[in-house]
Amino acid sequence: MDIDLNLLRIFDILYDERNVTRAAARLFLTQSAVSHALARLRHVLADPLFMRIPSGLQPTERDLIFISAFTEASALLSAMDLLTDRHPLLPHDSTPLNRSLGRLLGFLSGCVVAAAAASLAGDWAWSLPAALAAVAIAVR
Repeated sequence: MDIDLNLLRIFDILYDERNVTRAAARLFLTQSAVSHALARLRHVLADPLFMRIPSGLQPTERDLIFISAFTEASALLSAMDLLTDRHPLLPHDSTPLNRSLGRLLGFLSGCVVAAAAASLAGDWAWSLPAALAAVAIAVR
């Protein structure tokens, strides 16, 4: 399954705001663009995701499961970002070690995103812990 990663960011903001107009303002997008993004995500996942209620959007049970995985993945990515050359305490040279570390962190980031997307798609065989265990085995 291919998911545009921008849709995951929009999902996250929609979850926080529970309102398409406020989410659009926060994302610096039009309300129409956010609505279309939500429609694309619903189509890709074959799931209604948020339910419309008079006060905005109400998360479905599946949304609650996904946001938990997404929050965990985001925290992990933020922690890994501290290890990259963007961190002010690390050298900014292009040594083979730094390049290898960058490639490894990119790979790990991809695994985290894939696990979160698979979790949202209902493929429970690929949970975030399973993805991280697979990465740990692969980098030994």
